[in-house]
Amino acid sequence: MDDPDAALREMERALDILGARGIQIYTNVLGKPLDGAEFRSLFDEAARRDIGIWLHPARYDTFPDYRREEKSLYEI
Repeated sequence: MDDPDAALREMERALDILGARGIQIYTNVLGKPLDGAEFRSLFDEAARRDIGIWLHPARYDTFPDYRREEKSLYEI
């Protein structure tokens, strides 16, 4: 996802050549939100194809799970 054009090409390859029925993406792209304009083409293509998108939660280890923690105790 750090290269949206390459991500779109990989999505097309997975669907057209490998027979995938959907895609999985992480919820964090180098700290950028998924609703950024640079990711729009991926979501547009997924909508056009009417495929599922599985969101896998992801964050950096510098984000604690709870505000009172400086570092996540369990890294959930």
